[in-house]
Amino acid sequence: MRYWAEGPGAAKIAWGSEGDFERCRVQLGKYVKPGRMLDGLCSNLHKRATGERPGPNAHGGKGKD
Repeated sequence: MRYWAEGPGAAKIAWGSEGDFERCRVQLGKYVKPGRMLDGLCSNLHKRATGERPGPNAHGGKGKD
């Protein structure tokens, strides 16, 4: 979790920028079964990294996650 939320993995995802949730799905999809488990993990990582859940209001309403 720390690797992907705060460490080198976080740099690959670029949390807080548009498309971060989809980049998380791509990066972690290599290791986690697709579907609800992957989406839930990326949602939790997004919350940990940015302080908010992904969605249309994420990133000050600028995200399309």
